[in-house]
Amino acid sequence: IVLAAFGMHIYFAIRDSSNVVLEAGQDFDLNHIKLELHEDKTYKFTNGSALGNSYSRGNYIKNDSIITIDTVNSDKLLKSNQLAIRGNRIYMIDSKHRIVDSIFYFILNN
Repeated sequence: IVLAAFGMHIYFAIRDSSNVVLEAGQDFDLNHIKLELHEDKTYKFTNGSALGNSYSRGNYIKNDSIITIDTVNSDKLLKSNQLAIRGNRIYMIDSKHRIVDSIFYFILNN
């Protein structure tokens, strides 16, 4: 089991080694969310709390201010696989580019 855990750690460390081209997140009372878009067209979504973090990874396509991710994370926090950059925020949007949830958004860090 230790060997498998070590192998997974190495695998994700290598996968996450690509340069981050866009980073956004938000801190709540006890929780935080973070979205990283990497140079190799992969993303990492972090949903964290005082008890630990959960991660979702996949591929993305960025077309102007619209980001499409290939999966929606398993804990159902993301309600859409399409995101829109509007000002210094990233919102989930529907197929008609309307904001799905105006309270839940990422704040751009760079």
